[in-house]
Amino acid sequence: MAKGVKFGRKRTIDRDKVQALREQGLGATDIARQMKIAITSKKI
Repeated sequence: MAKGVKFGRKRTIDRDKVQALREQGLGATDIARQMKIAITSKKI
């Protein structure tokens, strides 16, 4: 394998948006609902 090759799927969740919502004080459930994603699919 070449150096710097990453495995797995490309990210589909906007991590910057999740972080911004987190900084506004929203919890995991509220963020998941607002972004229309499963609560288990995001990592904060």
